[in-house]
Amino acid sequence: MFPLTYNDRDSDDIIDAVNYVLSGPSGLGQNFAGVSGYNVTSLTGNFRAPFVIASTSVNALGGSGAFTVTVDSVEGIYEGYYAGNAAATIGVGAQVAVGGIDPDTKTITLTVANSGPVSGLVTFSEKTTAALYVAPIAVTTITYINPFTVQINFAPQPAPPFGLGNNPVVSGNSQALYNYFYTGAGVIECTTTYAIVRSTRSIANPGAGVGGTVTFANTLQPPVGPAVPPANDWIQTDCNANASVTGATDRVFISAQLDQRVGYETTATSNLRITVAINRYRVINIGDPTNPELRNVFEAIIAQRSSLQSGLSGTGELPTYDTVFNTFIDEPGPGYYQYRLEVLYRVVNPAGAMQVTYTKVDVRTLSTQVVKE
Repeated sequence: MFPLTYNDRDSDDIIDAVNYVLSGPSGLGQNFAGVSGYNVTSLTGNFRAPFVIASTSVNALGGSGAFTVTVDSVEGIYEGYYAGNAAATIGVGAQVAVGGIDPDTKTITLTVANSGPVSGLVTFSEKTTAALYVAPIAVTTITYINPFTVQINFAPQPAPPFGLGNNPVVSGNSQALYNYFYTGAGVIECTTTYAIVRSTRSIANPGAGVGGTVTFANTLQPPVGPAVPPANDWIQTDCNANASVTGATDRVFISAQLDQRVGYETTATSNLRITVAINRYRVINIGDPTNPELRNVFEAIIAQRSSLQSGLSGTGELPTYDTVFNTFIDEPGPGYYQYRLEVLYRVVNPAGAMQVTYTKVDVRTLSTQVVKE
């Protein structure tokens, strides 16, 4: 605080006060950003948003055999959303019925009766679980739509196999240009017989392609690759925060936490390494000043923790794996950055063969503070 009076004697005080204001933010509590959540959801494995399926978790009560539950809040619950709880007393495949949301009584009507008494946290989500693995599907034909978009036609499936935003891989097609890892927007439409996929690559029309397979996977297989995996191998969570560093003495303080439950299937006994990391990406403009087009370029691992799960066989779900990063300090040069909380799954024994099929997360958070000295 600067107590000022208007006379020549206080001119130095006035200058000091103005300089202090112009110097910008300093100390803790400035330039804060972050994301946190506790609702049960699952990772999509997408290259771009959405990184988790839309969901909300609320406390609920319901009787065995009843088609209703009473909840603390109806906010974030929509008709058609699936319902589920850890005790599995919500009926299998239960959805919120059409017209089944009463905001006055906070009662939710479901399409399936409760299989037991309901008490505790219930999750409502737009789909039950996002798949991190889709086994190879036989492709019939691939047709060209435009330089960035193709339609992949495949053998009929029981349900649409790919989620919106998934980035599938095509191999073995008669047209070599279609054999590709489709990064970018990925799947923009999917039915039981075809998927329309958009990528960042532009190609000329090669005509129709025949045969091959299409799959979607997020688990690194042996042989073991480089110590630092490429950026595309990291699976994003919905926890990220941007930070602007303006001076050489600026420091970024980052904290994070992630609770996850990993589902898997194996075809041979496998050892799986689970890595959770805070990664830094530099935000760059690949367009021009009047038409900016921002890209996040992987720069560094700021912090990471790993766990080795050995001797996995068959199918199953690993116990909750909790990772906590207390405050880490990063000192990048001036620039604009994005910090992400990400995971990576790698099969580390040469004879191993497995896929992580889903990852459910609940408590998760990432926060950043830029401190100016």
